[in-house]
Amino acid sequence: IALLLLAPSMLVIAALVKFTSEGPVLYKAPRVGRGGRHFMFLKFRSMYTNMDRSHVAHANEKKGHIFKMKQDPRVTPVGRFIRRYSLDELPQLINVLRGEMSLVGPRPLPAGDMGPDGMSREFADWSEGRAAVYPGITGLWQVNGRSELPFEEMVRLDLQYIREWSLLLDIKIILATPGLVVKGVGAY
Repeated sequence: IALLLLAPSMLVIAALVKFTSEGPVLYKAPRVGRGGRHFMFLKFRSMYTNMDRSHVAHANEKKGHIFKMKQDPRVTPVGRFIRRYSLDELPQLINVLRGEMSLVGPRPLPAGDMGPDGMSREFADWSEGRAAVYPGITGLWQVNGRSELPFEEMVRLDLQYIREWSLLLDIKIILATPGLVVKGVGAY
């Protein structure tokens, strides 16, 4: 239902991405899902296609298995806007429809940042916990500060979500997400 309701907005975003920078409309990358299995993660492309992470690896502002930069030169002007309001995430509804993701859960991490088995040797308890649940479009980390939080806090919130999971918790996270998205809290 969400895909049908959001289809007109998604077409506008796709056109903006396509006509303002070279490259495909969708960004596809292998991510780690439930059971450590890899799947093809979908987002609207928000970066220039001729620059990969190796160009800016030295400027990572986070620790652990996460890469973030507030002023990432790889991000297009349209990309900044769609990232700020999480509009780049809308194609992940297709991942949910395919059964690869859930609406709520820990965010899926890039497969290249984890071991070949989808796990982390350095943060074994965390990666084992994450492997027990489907990754989500939103989660406890997103409604508690998103990219503003340090990696260690993301780990703590992921484990808290996994331990305390309930339908009520998912509903609370879903209801909290839109207000934070509109405010652009912690998004870059």
